[in-house]
This record gives sequence, structure tokens and C-alpha cells, in this order.
Amino acid sequence: MKLLLVRHAHAVDLGFDGIGRDFDRYLSPKGLKQASALAEGLKARGVVPSAVVTSPLVRAKQTAEPLAALLERNVNLMVDCEYLSTEGFRAKKLSKFVEDLGGDLVVLVGHQPDLGGYLGSLLSPEAFPLPMAKGGAALVDCPAGIAPGEGELLWYVTPDWYLKGP
Repeated sequence: MKLLLVRHAHAVDLGFDGIGRDFDRYLSPKGLKQASALAEGLKARGVVPSAVVTSPLVRAKQTAEPLAALLERNVNLMVDCEYLSTEGFRAKKLSKFVEDLGGDLVVLVGHQPDLGGYLGSLLSPEAFPLPMAKGGAALVDCPAGIAPGEGELLWYVTPDWYLKGP
């Protein structure tokens, strides 16, 4: 199974436009552009996920929406997962949740620092955290299962890379 880890795109700040809860922060115009460009770049490369799993926070769900459009026409599997949220992140439970979904490629849309920590744990049993830019994405191959140290990083991109194009 391959995992495509995506940090939510750029969002408005807490307090902007009267937003009083972190949960309700939504994507800024810059973030909407990032999410759309990432989905377009993945589509151009033939990426077809089996499922898109997202944190229930507004900015993550908005980042996930264009990625869900990449799902096969007969599949509509975009699901919220509390284990990807800022308050409820649980690496082992997330791994089990994703394994139970099955499929060849599952997209996970979440937040820093948890997503970067999860990425690091997949690549090394030492569980070093990796920074993930807003709108950044990392593809990890987990042929032996989703477990610490079992993943291989296939690529990592930031919005600066995919917004510039070839």
C-alpha cells in the first residue's frame, strides 16, 4: 500500500473574519490555489487514489476536496478521521484505520506537527519528525504494512515545486 500524506493548504488565521475556533479556519485564496494545483499535478501524473482520508477540520477537508475528485468514478470514498485531527491524532489507530480501508493508494490530509511526525515514523523506527510545508505532499510506499520504519519515501514536494510546473 502507498500513502500520500498531504498537509492542509494555506489557511486564514484564527480571528480572521470573526473565526473563533481553530476547527473553523478555512483555506485562504492562496490555499485554494495550492489545493487545486496539487490535485491537477497528481491527475497529470495519473495518480488515482483508492480513498481520501481527511482530518475533520475545515481547512483539511477543503484541501481534500480536489484530491477526492481524483477517485475513480465508481468510487466515492472520502472519509473524515478523527485520528488525523489536531486534538485526536493517534498514529497506531490511524495506521489500523487506513489498513482496514485497503486499496493501493490512500491519501491522508492532516496537520503539522503530527503529520510530519507520522511521516518520520513510517521511514524510521527512531520516529524523527519531518517538516511538511502547508500544501506539501509526500508519497510513501509501505509494502510490508503500515508500521514504524517499514515505509520508503518515493517523493516529497512543496507548493513551490508544483505551482511552478515544468
